Amino acid sequence: MDLAFIAWPRIPPQLSHLLVLEIEMRMVVSPKFPLTQKKGPITQNELRAQAQIIIKDSSSQPTKDQFNVLSGGRHWDVTDFWTKKDIILEGMGWGALPLHVVEEELEQGELVKLEVEGLPQKISLPAYLARKKEGQLGPVAQAFWKEWIGLAPLRLKNTPGEAK
Repeated sequence: MDLAFIAWPRIPPQLSHLLVLEIEMRMVVSPKFPLTQKKGPITQNELRAQAQIIIKDSSSQPTKDQFNVLSGGRHWDVTDFWTKKDIILEGMGWGALPLHVVEEELEQGELVKLEVEGLPQKISLPAYLARKKEGQLGPVAQAFWKEWIGLAPLRLKNTPGEAK
């Protein structure tokens, strides 16, 4: 890997990275979801009995890191946002998805925002451009990296010497 875009709250220490953007996430469910008939916020205990749809690392060396996972609850693992969204649309579970992925469904009433006591309504997921700290980039990757360094409001998350 020369360069990669990574959307994850923690970046491995062997990578230099630039913050590209913050992805706005929303916890959503289908109106078919069993707990949507309840008035007021849902408790975390009530939600633990329902399947949380989570995206699992499917790489050859997956990490044990989890982002926004309700501990002690039921989980269904998928490998991408689109499968997660389809399962949630069918009322078979709940989860957080990028706002830009579910905005239309929220407007049309196909999905609703999930209100859970003690959990935030809005979640922010940072997205980074990353590269290995060790090793040289090829000329195109190096030019791309330097171009991103120059774009405001991005900031290099390592010492200035590592941006070379």
